[in-house]
Amino acid sequence: MYTVLVFLMIIGCGSVKRELVKTAKVEKDTLKVVHKSENIKTVNQSINDLVFLPVSAGDKKVDSLLATLFANFKTYKRSGANSYNIEYNKKAKGFEIRSKIGKTADVLIKKQDTIVKIQTKVIVKEKEVLKIRYRIPFWSWLVFIICIVGVYLLSKLKVI
Repeated sequence: MYTVLVFLMIIGCGSVKRELVKTAKVEKDTLKVVHKSENIKTVNQSINDLVFLPVSAGDKKVDSLLATLFANFKTYKRSGANSYNIEYNKKAKGFEIRSKIGKTADVLIKKQDTIVKIQTKVIVKEKEVLKIRYRIPFWSWLVFIICIVGVYLLSKLKVI
């Protein structure tokens, strides 16, 4: 009978506690674009050039014929800072070819784009957990121990 009473006292003081547990997982989702460009400038200086092309056959009659034929030969062309000039020089007996190429500038642009992608997600999980706790108050234990000691002493004294 006492064992049933002890068993009921232990079982009767049990309690159930429900807890809601939340777990969160964070992930990022970011897109970052970095633009980087570099200008490389190349400057070429102007060119002035002179080329002499002698014209002689070695025979005086042929050379004088060539001199009279090309005596008035002259040509000149120009476009922007570029030009050329060809004329016959009677004293030097040949063609003088002059050319001028203007100053140039080239710009090379190097572009470098970098894309960085970072993903972010927030995932929240909820879970309900049951926890069984046995709470027996201190005074209940004290009364129980006093009763057991009293029953034991009374049974030794043969009162019960």
